[in-house]
Amino acid sequence: GEWFRLELVDPSGSRRASPEVVWVKVQQLAPDLSRSVIYISASRFIKAFPSALVRKLDGTRVSWPGRPDEEVVVAGESGGYGIDARTFAEMAERLAAYAVDVSLAGLDLYPTDLLLVSIPVFDPIDRRLLLSDPRQPGYGAERAARYREARRQLWSALDRELARLLAGVDLATTTVFLVSPYANVAVFADVDVRELLRLAPELGNVPSPPDRAWRAVAAAGGIAHVYLSIAGRDAGGVLEAASAGRTARAVRDVLARARDGASPLFERVLLREEAAALGLDRPESGDVIVFARPGYRLVESSMDLVAVTRRPDVHAAAGYAASLAESRGFLLTLGRGVKAGKADAKARVTDVAGRVARAIGLKLPKRAR
Repeated sequence: GEWFRLELVDPSGSRRASPEVVWVKVQQLAPDLSRSVIYISASRFIKAFPSALVRKLDGTRVSWPGRPDEEVVVAGESGGYGIDARTFAEMAERLAAYAVDVSLAGLDLYPTDLLLVSIPVFDPIDRRLLLSDPRQPGYGAERAARYREARRQLWSALDRELARLLAGVDLATTTVFLVSPYANVAVFADVDVRELLRLAPELGNVPSPPDRAWRAVAAAGGIAHVYLSIAGRDAGGVLEAASAGRTARAVRDVLARARDGASPLFERVLLREEAAALGLDRPESGDVIVFARPGYRLVESSMDLVAVTRRPDVHAAAGYAASLAESRGFLLTLGRGVKAGKADAKARVTDVAGRVARAIGLKLPKRAR
């Protein structure tokens, strides 16, 4: 039940700038030694710059732990050889500790005006352990409780690591922003946007073969962009500019009407010009922009030739509309120049950079967006 750090030694006597390390956990050990289950991580070493930072980390036995092993927890939780949810959370804890160790070592070596610290544990822990909806594949009360406890274990560890990070700075002279840029949402189904369009009878009359009218569908989690293939704008475009607007509206309307039984699949479906309030009226955006309802993950293409499937390979995804309660993150500010209290207005992710810039005395350009 305990981890230990194993440093690999090269028989030739050569040594990297930082040691090569594996992490080992004895998961099961029969009293008569007839059976043992031992997890051994991949071997890793710190790839960092400058060398003074590597030496400082090595001197305090700080090693790069790698990301939590998602493939192995999937195997273990499916009844195969692998690890359990608690072990997976412990891997995430070690990664959080590493992020803080490196940040404090860097601050000690190089005093700075601005330090950005990323603790990248939310995505893996949510992808594999956010099991909260009975419609999710593999849901069961006992499993959901185990996953919930493992996640709570990690959040407690994060609190301790944040306390350690804050203890390493002087809050009389430092302003700290704690930001969660998004929240992952539990998912129970995949929606193939391209397949929805291919199957829509209303799009059979678009002025080109339907499967060529859109040159790309870019989908990720809760959002998708549909790019039409427009002559004169896109290489090999097939839609005449005069009919492109009509086709875009037809695509929007088909997706807006799409249902999973009685349930709409999408929270919002917008033409690019309708997305100005969201800051998405940009050349890089799709001609049609789609936001999924919570629970549905948007994908670009599946192998099933079915628009909606109920076996996503993850338990959670990101990219949902920020207006949804399920998507809300937080912004907590403390330290120099910050008055205690709750902010009256909601903050947006795009507000953060401006606030940080003002905190360190940078003047924004007058025309800045």
